[in-house]
Amino acid sequence: MTAKKMFEELGYKLNEKHKEVVLEYQNYGNGNEILFWSILKGIAKNAITTSDVSEVITPLELKAIQKQIEELGWK
Repeated sequence: MTAKKMFEELGYKLNEKHKEVVLEYQNYGNGNEILFWSILKGIAKNAITTSDVSEVITPLELKAIQKQIEELGWK
């Protein structure tokens, strides 16, 4: 299963407009987004409404994140 499919099963949708610089999965159901910054090879989970609130990463989100990292070839 692909990372995109794993995120979709968790209610996230890939925001295609930022694809060149960052992968951005948004979940309007729970108000969160997970960002993959390609230049920094970094990951952030934020509330969509404010960037200064950290959110907890669930075990299923972690599995999807790990799969996305694998697909991106980050080590």
